[in-house]
Amino acid sequence: MFRLIKKIRKIRSSLIEQNLVKKAEKETEKIDFLIQKLNQKQCKTDLPIKVGFIVQLPEIWDKEAPVFERMLISQQFDPWLIVVPAYNTASKKFEKYSSELDYFKKTYPTAHILTSAELSNSFTKLKNYYFDYIFYQRCWELYLPKALNTNQVIKYAKTCYIPYEYHNFQNSKTYYKTRFFSNLYILFSCNKQQNDTYSPPGERKSVFLGCPSLSKITYTTRDFSRLRILWTPRWETNPRYGGTSFFDYKDRWIPYKQAHPEDEIIFRPHPLTFEQAVSTKQMTNKEVDEYKRRIKEAGIHFDSNARVDITLDNINIMVTDYTSVIINAFLKGVVLIHCSKSPLIAPNEILQSIINCSYHAQNWNEVEKLLDQLRNGNDPLREKREKLANALNDKNTDSDLAVLEFLINDMQQNK
Repeated sequence: MFRLIKKIRKIRSSLIEQNLVKKAEKETEKIDFLIQKLNQKQCKTDLPIKVGFIVQLPEIWDKEAPVFERMLISQQFDPWLIVVPAYNTASKKFEKYSSELDYFKKTYPTAHILTSAELSNSFTKLKNYYFDYIFYQRCWELYLPKALNTNQVIKYAKTCYIPYEYHNFQNSKTYYKTRFFSNLYILFSCNKQQNDTYSPPGERKSVFLGCPSLSKITYTTRDFSRLRILWTPRWETNPRYGGTSFFDYKDRWIPYKQAHPEDEIIFRPHPLTFEQAVSTKQMTNKEVDEYKRRIKEAGIHFDSNARVDITLDNINIMVTDYTSVIINAFLKGVVLIHCSKSPLIAPNEILQSIINCSYHAQNWNEVEKLLDQLRNGNDPLREKREKLANALNDKNTDSDLAVLEFLINDMQQNK
């Protein structure tokens, strides 16, 4: 009886797998058909190439900004910003336009900008603007109106994605088994490891051309005559990526600042940190407001720069969890004090090499000891860090220009 049950389960498992394969094949055929139609449409299109950028979070705009700004000064491109209001993960509703729209209007006063005023509250009128390509800021579609999901946009424009975070881990292929990636025309991978892992079938594409957000970074040696510290905790406690130091250290910085008033301390939490804390009932809205008040009264600043590179140019130490900001900070010469616990997923080769050139603290006492060590000018990893940073910087030079050249070639192939 046991053998029979085992055999039945095996047959059932095989049938499920076969059905999944057939479903994936049908989905690929469907997307290939849509892409072929887009190729035919582009055969009749003259320059400039019309490109839309769906934007929502100024804090992660630095990943796409170099590409957009290159397009602004190129006669071969017509770039537009499609601004979406913030999505509140606690209330599960879209907010009214606020700082995100102000940021993009102020940063690009002469740029073409579309909002719900032109596209309707549901954004269904986007298809009437006849874009050739549309870039996404994030690969998570929960935060977007349904009309902007890749499965809708791929019907009239080629969908593109530059990762909102620099991939530091050896993510498996299952990471890309989502509707977003199923309907994505081109992934501009942030590193070779990601490009090797993501291998879309059919007409969809993936290419590694360097990371545009790192294309203009240069290494600068820091001095420690005065400590200028940036704290960048993750937004979630999930141990998959090493968890967060936020709840362990959030009340430690105030007495530290009181003991070291000469140090500058800047707090840059992930944009979802406080929403997540409220959503998971680890903090109330009242506790969040009270904490922000106490932090400010202590003389600790919340980072007001939308683009993190501006902040990184003016600090010398970053106390951090596993975050995509690590790569920018390291390549600029910022000294890292890494706080995350061991992640469930292995770091990729680049992140591991960075960690090997950085300091690690397992608790708050070790954080303080390392800060004192650096304050005293004791930085034994300096030469090792500088050598690696310069080698990594060389791999990303002019990667923003490479993206533009790719799109031009993609259009020309259809002609």
